[in-house]
Amino acid sequence: MKTFSLINMFVIISLLMLTTMVSEVKASNAMVGFSGGIALGFDSDFNNQQNKTAIHFDVGFDAIYKFPCNKSTFCDSLFLELGFDMIFSSNYDFGATQVLSSGNTGNFKEDIKYYSGLFGLRKEFMNHAKIRPFVGLGLGVSYIQITNASFTDALGNPLNIDISNSSLNFEVAPSVGLAYYISHKLAVDVTARLHLLIPNLLNNSYIEFPIGLKYVF
Repeated sequence: MKTFSLINMFVIISLLMLTTMVSEVKASNAMVGFSGGIALGFDSDFNNQQNKTAIHFDVGFDAIYKFPCNKSTFCDSLFLELGFDMIFSSNYDFGATQVLSSGNTGNFKEDIKYYSGLFGLRKEFMNHAKIRPFVGLGLGVSYIQITNASFTDALGNPLNIDISNSSLNFEVAPSVGLAYYISHKLAVDVTARLHLLIPNLLNNSYIEFPIGLKYVF
């Protein structure tokens, strides 16, 4: 119930923020973006007994609003971002891991999905150049879902254990990157974003490297 309430609260805040952004849109102040790439996850298995670095796939959507500031001021090229990401890995092999409290060691595989929603700020520099470096900081929530977990013993025989797990975490996400403006309407960016999950900083935090396409209204 607590997890459901937190998700509902985040969805409501997101919709209110998006509605405000749309109502304030002026020419060249709003952008939408799509991205895809890879993510490096510091994943833990179903009962947090073993951590392993894993490579996942990443897709995302962004709604971005540029603050209407005068040129040569700090808030020129300052953006408000609302982003949603899904990071996933199918049939990921953790290798040998302990099975519950039985003490048996087997081979553990699972499907992992991260659903992330972030509010954030992004500041671009060299804002009249074609290539513009940027930094950003986001705050939000990340929902981790583990499904289709399977176990085999040392001989490859399946163990009849059905495990699924999920958790909702708050997260802080600093980022850096480069944006290349193909025209005043279209930009491509490359980002490195670290998702620090609270309180599981060491168990399920991850860093993503998406390549995005942004369109300016």
